[in-house]
Amino acid sequence: MFLPQPQFYPYPYSRSTAQLTGFEQIGDYTLRLHFNDDRSFHLNFLPRLIGRSLAPLREKDLFATVRLDPRRRALLWANGTEMDSATLRAWHAASRRPISGDKPLPPE
Repeated sequence: MFLPQPQFYPYPYSRSTAQLTGFEQIGDYTLRLHFNDDRSFHLNFLPRLIGRSLAPLREKDLFATVRLDPRRRALLWANGTEMDSATLRAWHAASRRPISGDKPLPPE
């Protein structure tokens, strides 16, 4: 019997996620990200830089080595860390969700 494999996509985005087209560093750990659906937003990476693969990016000089891979539309760092468009959009969506009891965040 064939059972389809579950598909997991970052909420609220799917495979049709807009692709990263560029970025600007606007703070030590904050990037303004630009996508091909004419949307852009800023994302503070510092609270997310934990764990074995991301913690090294807490070093300012290493974080500043970020570049855009134009073929894969992903952020790349000198140590090999990579973040794709879907991850970046999911992180932004998660940072915009208010915690229970908090006031809703204002639109950007």
